[in-house]
Amino acid sequence: MEINHVKTFEGSPEPSDIFEPHMPGVELLSDMDAVFNQSRRTAATGEYSAEPGEYPAEVVAELEKYKGQRSVAIVTPGRLVMYVPAPEPGSVGEASEAAVRKLMPPDPPLSITVVSYTYVKALIEDKTRAIPFLGFLLGFTSIGHTVVVFEGHPSAFESGVRGSDVLMVDSAMLPFMQADWVEAAFRVMRPGAKIFIHDRDTFKLVSVVSEVEGGRGWVPLKPEDLESRYADSLLTLIVIGVRPSAQVTAGEALPNLADFTTTPPTVGTGRLAAV
Repeated sequence: MEINHVKTFEGSPEPSDIFEPHMPGVELLSDMDAVFNQSRRTAATGEYSAEPGEYPAEVVAELEKYKGQRSVAIVTPGRLVMYVPAPEPGSVGEASEAAVRKLMPPDPPLSITVVSYTYVKALIEDKTRAIPFLGFLLGFTSIGHTVVVFEGHPSAFESGVRGSDVLMVDSAMLPFMQADWVEAAFRVMRPGAKIFIHDRDTFKLVSVVSEVEGGRGWVPLKPEDLESRYADSLLTLIVIGVRPSAQVTAGEALPNLADFTTTPPTVGTGRLAAV
């Protein structure tokens, strides 16, 4: 079925710093579910289907270059899709892979949707400044999960999270999301789905939202859960980040996890495809 343009939504004012998160203007297409479904299929398998002439020649060339390779799919505000190739299994080191597996065990494989900052100018300049936890998402993809990222605009929100097992929300995008986004997500996610809020300032998962007995609601993490997740994140970032070690001293502030981040050498330049 042909997918047509329906409407353009203007975004919030563009800041002078392209890396300052804001809600960009987005395009609404006639079948947003199809956009995300195709993105997930291509992200998971590296395969794509297209009628002759459906994609521009340069897009087809890029898709062919990475055919068969798992990727993180970034659905841009203009509803093109940028595919960022994941590391090959076993290529990131045992310690790093073990930490990623502990954070998001590979069995069963999960459909993970992420709301983060996908402003195209920022993505082209530096994907890991736009999406600071992109390295984690690539790790999740490399162990078998399917990861799709978008900006979380209300016109596409339910299509974006439909059928997902996990929703991760970048804290920087929370001010721009619809007021009932939690309820909207649970309406369309799979039974037992979970929602994580990722604090981009500290790299901590500061709260978790999940279905609870007798209803749905916010379920705060316990202090011991926060400590465990902080330790897991610190271990992973020491392995893949710019600093090879960290010192934790009783009574002093914990290391800021953002200081350990860098552009992973396996991220590549990504590729952009029309849907």
